[in-house]
Amino acid sequence: MTYWVYLVLAIIVLVGFYYSGFFSTKTDPGLEAGPFALSQSPQLAPTDDAQRFLRGNTGTFQSFFHLVPLQRTGQTTVCNNKPGGDPNCSTDRYDLCVCDKNDCSPCNHKAYFSLLNIGNVVKLEVLAVPDAGRPNAAQTQLVLRTTGITPGATTQRVTLETFALPPIPFQKWTFVTISREGRRFDVYYDETLVLSKRAQFSLDTAAGSSPIVAGEARLFGQATWPMLNPSRLSIQDVSRAYKDKTDTTGKPIEKLSIKAFEKLNPCPAGGCLKSVTVRPASPLYNWDTDYD
Repeated sequence: MTYWVYLVLAIIVLVGFYYSGFFSTKTDPGLEAGPFALSQSPQLAPTDDAQRFLRGNTGTFQSFFHLVPLQRTGQTTVCNNKPGGDPNCSTDRYDLCVCDKNDCSPCNHKAYFSLLNIGNVVKLEVLAVPDAGRPNAAQTQLVLRTTGITPGATTQRVTLETFALPPIPFQKWTFVTISREGRRFDVYYDETLVLSKRAQFSLDTAAGSSPIVAGEARLFGQATWPMLNPSRLSIQDVSRAYKDKTDTTGKPIEKLSIKAFEKLNPCPAGGCLKSVTVRPASPLYNWDTDYD
């Protein structure tokens, strides 16, 4: 009986270590699992991790996001066909924007909220309210801060490159993966590749001096299960990670920890862990307890 109890406890310990990422060589087991409130701009990973993602030749960041729509009326963003921070009137999308030296605030995208910010260099933005002035506006977009010699320039300039993405659905958990190799970026929703584009210029790694942050004060929802990987993941790798971290309904599973499986004690009173009692040899001994 005691042998089976210890075997069950050993299995519980191994399962706890597995789901806590103890045996994982790919993802960073030191990251907090969450969930985190997006409105509180939680730090998902420290600056060192952001710099490794940006400065290495390859890297992947993954996390689950659950967005809540804002109860606000739509707004209108003025378009402009001249280079700058306004959307193009022909496409309703943002073109390459050249920053004012290192100041990219003139290129900021109006009406968009920051869902994910990796070192102020790689960002994922969402349009949380309708834009009446741009029917073809991208509901979600990948924004890269890059540096290179733009047309007509003789020296390197800091730029913002923007890539339109399919909308991230509201009121639903979505597993977002951003994987890169050099200037090539792949973006996945759950198990689906939604973008694979090559940036025009190299990442402005000199600006990557901030942590990985999710959300902002104006955005409501949650983030959970942030993960980092030093490699560029294939679609098979992404599918495997998604299936490992979700239940049958597509919701992220709760990350087990040491504290979690310490509570899974099958013998709360400690009775089944007591030592085996040896029967007395004398038949005249008064035996008044149950046999083990």
